[in-house]
Amino acid sequence: MNRRGIGFGFCAIAAFLFSVRYVTGALYSISGIGVSGSYGPGTFQDDWLNSTGTLPLILSIISLIIGVVYLVGAETENK
Repeated sequence: MNRRGIGFGFCAIAAFLFSVRYVTGALYSISGIGVSGSYGPGTFQDDWLNSTGTLPLILSIISLIIGVVYLVGAETENK
């Protein structure tokens, strides 16, 4: 596998991990429908998105950086 393919793979993993955070937050919000005060301004960010933790966000940022480094390396290698 060449460097472009590896870079694209890491960028795809980063996009997946970034979306997992929001899907998990949405699932948490669905499970809390009967909870008193579960909806309102800022509820998704404050309650549900923060309950997913920061690990998916951190891993997606790391994966994106690795992917961009591989893509830039592949482009500079050809010149």
